[in-house]
Amino acid sequence: MKMVIIGTGYVGSAYARCLHYLGYHPLILSRSWLDYTDSHELEFVLKNYQPDVVINCSGYTGNTVDDCETNPLECYDSNLVLPYNIALACKFPMIHISTGCAFYGGPFKEDDAPNFLETTYGITKINAEKEIQNIKDDCWIFRIRMPFSHIPHQRNWLTKLKNYDLILDGLNSVTWIDEFAMRSWQLWQKAPPGIYHAAQLNPVRTIDVARMLKRNVKEYDPSEFLKNHVPRSAAVLDCSKFEQAYGTQFTDTMCALRWCLGQMEATINDGVRSGVAVESSAPRTMSAGASAKSG
Repeated sequence: MKMVIIGTGYVGSAYARCLHYLGYHPLILSRSWLDYTDSHELEFVLKNYQPDVVINCSGYTGNTVDDCETNPLECYDSNLVLPYNIALACKFPMIHISTGCAFYGGPFKEDDAPNFLETTYGITKINAEKEIQNIKDDCWIFRIRMPFSHIPHQRNWLTKLKNYDLILDGLNSVTWIDEFAMRSWQLWQKAPPGIYHAAQLNPVRTIDVARMLKRNVKEYDPSEFLKNHVPRSAAVLDCSKFEQAYGTQFTDTMCALRWCLGQMEATINDGVRSGVAVESSAPRTMSAGASAKSG
């Protein structure tokens, strides 16, 4: 089977790890190798390569959704115009990574109307879904939230919690990105196209996870937070559609978090012993729903 991954960010790297583990050798498109924002160049590559599926992991989020408000044109181009052009150029089945950040509260199912369109990021991602579905009837759209993994990375929710002194607490669904990549790859091959929510079994509170990290963090007062930041989503996704199609539930959230934290600690300790820096620096503010990224 031949596949193309568009984007080499946090989610794209998770898909690459998944497919390499399964013995595949995907064609991975980075902007440094191909200007895939040029629909003609992208169409030329796809037509010649003839993949069985195209996985779109591209997008713009910045460090937090605040960056999407200060760079709205880049957010619009990367999260709406680019997916639209990819869908036009792609004559093959397509997987597209979206977000649950357009919801507040919950739990929400896939056919529930988004109720939190207060950020440029959320608006562009939801509108991209609509545009793609208008173009393609063979696209699987997966909405994830606050992705985490065992690999220290500036986009990893756990890495952010390890670095931020202030957090905005909230109850959220979260996505173990490596499990998601494996399951979504398997799901598209046996389930009908459409939108699927993808997150761990139980929602968690940000403050509880921060305590797992043994951090002495402080909570933002919501009114004070909004003086300097755009509103944040705190949402729970109903993932029963995905789980029923797949056949089993996602891993229990706390089990997934404990495993990833254990692996991260081992990596950090190995790095310290070898004198290698393994964690990326990040701004020292954190929100409950700022890190559901897709690129």
